[in-house]
This record gives sequence, C-alpha cells and structure tokens, in this order.
Amino acid sequence: MTNFKLRAPSKYDQILCDRNLKLIHSATTEFENAEVLIAIAHKNQVQCLHRALTSALNQTLINMNIARIVVLDDSSDIIWPEKIKKLLRHPSVTLLKAECGSPARTRNLLLDWADTQSNLQWVARLDADDELFSTDSLEALWKSAKKTNSKAAIGSNKLRKNGKILSEDNIADSNELKHHFELTKLIEKFASGRQKRELPSCNLILRTNLGIRYPNIRSAEDHWLVTKLLMLHSSDIAICPYPIYAIYSLDGDDTKKKQI
Repeated sequence: MTNFKLRAPSKYDQILCDRNLKLIHSATTEFENAEVLIAIAHKNQVQCLHRALTSALNQTLINMNIARIVVLDDSSDIIWPEKIKKLLRHPSVTLLKAECGSPARTRNLLLDWADTQSNLQWVARLDADDELFSTDSLEALWKSAKKTNSKAAIGSNKLRKNGKILSEDNIADSNELKHHFELTKLIEKFASGRQKRELPSCNLILRTNLGIRYPNIRSAEDHWLVTKLLMLHSSDIAICPYPIYAIYSLDGDDTKKKQI
C-alpha cells in the first residue's frame, strides 16, 4: 500500500477571501490623516443612501478632517442618479465595490479594509437606511471612547417608521448595558417580544485592529457582536447616551433590501 502525505499549500490564494474587492476612487489627500471612518455598506438603496451620506457629510468631524467616509457597494445593479454621484465625489469619500452577499460579510469587509489604512483608529457604523441624528453625533461618540481609552463606544437612537420619527427613544443606559444580569434581562425580554426597546447594536464606534468581527449569520449579527463586546469587554466599552447617535429605519422595504 502506498502512503500519501497531505501537505498544506505553499501559497494561499486570496480570491475567496477578498470578495473581489475593487477600489473605485479614494478620498483626497486632505483626509489621509483622518483617524475616524464612517463605514456605510449598501445594495440597491439609492434613496436611503442619499439620506445617510448627507448626514455623514454634515458631521463636525468631517468638517475638521478628523473623519472620512467609505461606501461599500455590494454589487448593486442600478444606475446612480446624479444627486448620489455628487455626494460620492465629496473629497472625504472613498468608494469600494465588492461581492459580499450579506450584511455580515459587507460589515466585516469594511472592518478588514479599515485595518489596512495606517492612520485610521476608529470605525463608526452607519447603515445605508439609517442616518446620523445631529451634526455632532459622531464627535460625541468618538470623544466618549477616546477619553476613557475604550475599545468601543455605544450610543442611543431614535426610530423612523413609514417616514415618521417615533416618540420612543432607545437610550443607551450604562446601568443596563454594563451589568451582565441587567443586560441578560434586556436581551431576554426583547427576544421574547415582551418589550419594544432593543440592544442599541448599530450605534457603535469600534477601535481598529481588534480582530473582532460579525458572525456570519443571516440576521441579528450586529446584536451578537455588541452582546459579545458587552459580555466579555464591558470595562472597555464606553456608553454615550446623549446626544442621540442615529435614526434607525423600521420600514419593511429597507429591511428586505438589506437581506438581499
């Protein structure tokens, strides 16, 4: 009988890992020293993306060249309207295109890309169908993380449904989020449908090069990541209840688009 030995390949191919990532255009040199990245992933979300991008471009940190923006297009099959093209041409915007296929994979690819940018220290999450609430929302979340030397910071959000902003705010409460027993009760009640408030999982700024990624699951990957952060690294997570960080969209069509 002939004995065969299995050997690891001498060279690893990255084609299956980078999801055909392509750089369409980069931010200009005036933003090359920015330390904060607003990361937006989308697929066929033209109208929503206009609102999200506008709110990002109006941030104080963009005006101070402390932050810049990356938009990751996950293989959209649309013709860009001129109003979107104009926003994408802003000096602070880098445009990437890739073949990801799910929200978790696009978000992880954005984190991977941010780790390759030498001056970036923070990645701020913004979904294409959400928007930053006020012009200083990002600055407040960033400062809350920096002043406490934290790995991440979590903020609060408002909710929009059928084009209207609801009266109930989802306020990030450190007494709830940074104590495991209270956090477990919050998650259990929300998961069982016994309360409307949810874990503020999209209001997140995360330090680069931590090696923390979203689980590759169909939905709720953002809840899993934030829960992991709070359970395993609660002392290194800053909570910033005010100002409100973002407005979430609860519209069904937007949610469906994110699942494509």
